[in-house]
Amino acid sequence: MILGVTQAILGIICVVAYGSKLQEIVLMNLNYGVFSNFIKALYAIGMIVNLVMQLIPIIEVFETR
Repeated sequence: MILGVTQAILGIICVVAYGSKLQEIVLMNLNYGVFSNFIKALYAIGMIVNLVMQLIPIIEVFETR
């Protein structure tokens, strides 16, 4: 409950801060620069790691057969 309220409040703050320039993809709202590229690179690495983590149970099922 508290987490949901916190996310709603932060969402409202972001809409007020960006206004009509707010884009659905969060990473597109970042300015260009070193910090922005660093965050985008971390996001990409996280997506790759997430894919690998999802494949681990499938690989274990095939290894046990």
